[in-house]
Amino acid sequence: MTHDKKQQLYISVGVVTLLLLIRIVFFLKDGTNDFIERILFWLIYGGSFVVLYFLFSPLKQNLLYIWNNNKSKIFIFAYIIVLEVLFALKNNLNYTFVSAFSVLFIVSLFFIVSVLLPRMLAKIFDIAFIIVYGAYMFAQDFYYRIFSDFFSFIEAGTLREGVESSSNMYVFNYLHLVIVFMIILTLFLYIRYYDKNKFKGKKINLLKYIAVLFLLVNLNAEYPVKAARLHLSDHYLYTSTYSKTRFVSHFGGINLLTKDVISLIIPDVSNKKHIEYINDYYENNQKPHVDNEYTNIFKDKNLIIVLAESFDDIALSEELTPSILKLKNEGLDFTNHFTPVFPRTTCDTEIILNTSLIPSIQDGPTCYVYNQNSYNTSIANLFNNKDYVTNALHSNYKEFYTRHLVYKGLGYNNFYGQHEIGLSDSDRRYDEVFMDMSKDYVINTENKFYSMMLTLSGHSPYTNVNLAVEKNYDLVDEYYQFKH
Repeated sequence: MTHDKKQQLYISVGVVTLLLLIRIVFFLKDGTNDFIERILFWLIYGGSFVVLYFLFSPLKQNLLYIWNNNKSKIFIFAYIIVLEVLFALKNNLNYTFVSAFSVLFIVSLFFIVSVLLPRMLAKIFDIAFIIVYGAYMFAQDFYYRIFSDFFSFIEAGTLREGVESSSNMYVFNYLHLVIVFMIILTLFLYIRYYDKNKFKGKKINLLKYIAVLFLLVNLNAEYPVKAARLHLSDHYLYTSTYSKTRFVSHFGGINLLTKDVISLIIPDVSNKKHIEYINDYYENNQKPHVDNEYTNIFKDKNLIIVLAESFDDIALSEELTPSILKLKNEGLDFTNHFTPVFPRTTCDTEIILNTSLIPSIQDGPTCYVYNQNSYNTSIANLFNNKDYVTNALHSNYKEFYTRHLVYKGLGYNNFYGQHEIGLSDSDRRYDEVFMDMSKDYVINTENKFYSMMLTLSGHSPYTNVNLAVEKNYDLVDEYYQFKH
């Protein structure tokens, strides 16, 4: 790079950095200067491409040389960019100002890793990456269609459950065909041209490109300056991954894959600090119970909880669900209740119901990560302390989501699954059969009891493949056709 080119690069970087400082210092995200701030966003974004031009323009004199000697790497680069763009378009992801630079940055890192590896290891790394990345994007697209979110490798423990639950929900689309085609094509081109290609150039110069791309990522990132708006920060989004959909929109699927792999390799060492913080918080924020109008109104009564899978009040009617409607109208109706829509909603909802704790969205499936925990303040243990018999029942087999371990930790005296109750593979899909065959386990005639029942009929798939749907479809359809 000539002296003039270096000067142009430094000036362009300085101008873009100055624009960012102006935006942060004078145009806070307080809703009063959104128009001007948006202009600054676009100026920074456009200026960043000017920086890229000055960064890469010295290479244009050697384009043919670069092409002839680095075809295999260029094919991988094109493969990633094409899949990222198609993936975003197909799933209606709103890429932001930082998206392009974050993808370019991580692709450059992969390029450097490949270049620094010995020749044979580099070839293995490249081929493995082509296959894994394509398969990953394929799986994420399928997963997103079902859950409207993306998965993490840490949730691999629920793979079996996910396959069982969604085996009849796969719908082929053009992106899947494109991904398979791109994997095959990229592998063919890579292998075809690999022997003729070995990176030629000063590897130290690669760090310059990485450094500038990293700078551009940060120049185009969102910087809320108030703590109350921390969740709007791209840096907070990247470190917390509180929303994987938002993460992919901002950083691309390849960054989620990279962060996922790193999180598996490098363990989280912050647990001890978190535990100390939580213990300290509860010790210093204890709230004594204050009697109210509901205190002891159900003292010494028995309790049966029915956790209805996917139930919605749209199903409430005098004709179809008279008993449930009666409970709603004549009992206590708690409407201020919300369930986080995590990929493993059923399992996490069971934890919420039993403990009043919101599970982590980062630590992986609660039913696997925390199935050895003891929950001393769970609802089952509260009843145990009052000499109740506590039982939990579900019409699926008890090992699903490791419920045989989870419910032991929750304090239940017994957990009865499909085989303990005596349900066949077809009968377990019908809640009425489950209820009928569970009576003797639910109702204890000799002692006070608390029983929790988890239904299955409302579980996916939501088509006639579901035996419960097939049985009741005509009745429900006729009712709503008549109603409307």
